[in-house]
Amino acid sequence: MTDKAKILLVDDEPGMLRYIRTLLEVEGHNVQTASTGEEAVDLVKKGSEALGGKGGGGRPDMAQAGGPDGAKANAALSAIEQAMAGA
Repeated sequence: MTDKAKILLVDDEPGMLRYIRTLLEVEGHNVQTASTGEEAVDLVKKGSEALGGKGGGGRPDMAQAGGPDGAKANAALSAIEQAMAGA
């Protein structure tokens, strides 16, 4: 059995976000969306804070944000989901 991905999808076109999100969810993936780059970076920063990182050091990705501690990945994703729920 293959694990399904948790995907952060970013696009400034609402119709495109809905379309791609639907395609991915039909395949069983957990999809979160952001409509701007700033929103996406803010979400990744929330996740990096949960990992103990400082926000990516210029690169807003999880590898740079908090290091390679995979054990904290679920906490980071939960922080992102909570931030999105509050938006």
